[in-house]
Amino acid sequence: MQKITPILTIIMNFYRTISRFNDNKAEMMTERPTSDIAFTDAVKSAQQRLGSRDMFARLEQQGGWHASITDELASFIAARDSLYFATASADGQPYVQHRGGPKGFVKVLDPHTLAFADYSGNQQYLSVGNLSENEKAFL
Repeated sequence: MQKITPILTIIMNFYRTISRFNDNKAEMMTERPTSDIAFTDAVKSAQQRLGSRDMFARLEQQGGWHASITDELASFIAARDSLYFATASADGQPYVQHRGGPKGFVKVLDPHTLAFADYSGNQQYLSVGNLSENEKAFL
């Protein structure tokens, strides 16, 4: 049986989104569209060159993607028994590893925070080391 190390908490780095309601319709206001996390200037340039930029620009005008864990997403997460966890070193060298456990091993702590048990495994501590110098992670 593997020893469980303390809970590793992943803070989802989403941009702050403010919702206002005006005449029964939601109006999203963000500092930057949440899609800018994935759609860097280089990506937007490729989208423009290859013909998909207009479609994603419309998404951005509507506020981008959800910036928090919805109830629907929390239910999906609770049913998972496996995930892939990606980190990168300070110089950007990526590392992706499989994490697994019983269904529900990933816990939703709040709308922006996930947690799961971090098993000691092969004791290389690549993810832990990467997170100590680069807080960005991807599931």
